[in-house]
Amino acid sequence: MSGGVPVGSAAPEFAAQTLEGRQLALGEYRGQVVLLDFWATWCPPCVASLPHLESLHRRYAADGLRVLGVNQEPDAVEQVRAFVERASLTFPSVFDDRGIAARYGVTLFPTSVLLDRDLRVLQVYRGPPRAGRLEEDVKRALFGP
Repeated sequence: MSGGVPVGSAAPEFAAQTLEGRQLALGEYRGQVVLLDFWATWCPPCVASLPHLESLHRRYAADGLRVLGVNQEPDAVEQVRAFVERASLTFPSVFDDRGIAARYGVTLFPTSVLLDRDLRVLQVYRGPPRAGRLEEDVKRALFGP
């Protein structure tokens, strides 16, 4: 994959503020399968993919999946909070005010990055993933081949 984090590499560590104001570090999710989703409210494909991510979050959280949104609008806190509430999103999101997207080589939105339980990159999805592929990859990461 050119210009981003290579599959198989350690995910760049970060800490950021959640929409609720709590500091969250990626390392808190060690031992879980993590799906990072880089998104923004001004990005129609991002917004269109959020219900599917919410569905994955609800379906597989008990099995160890952690979906974490990385929002690209740190200067629009109230707007983003209102959007998340209207969209009934229950997975956490953090504000990217510290260059998280740049460390992951994200230049296209949405981009999602699937991490294994050791926080190593399993897969990178630039743009909305093909229907069914993301869930297949999540299940493989959670339950094995």
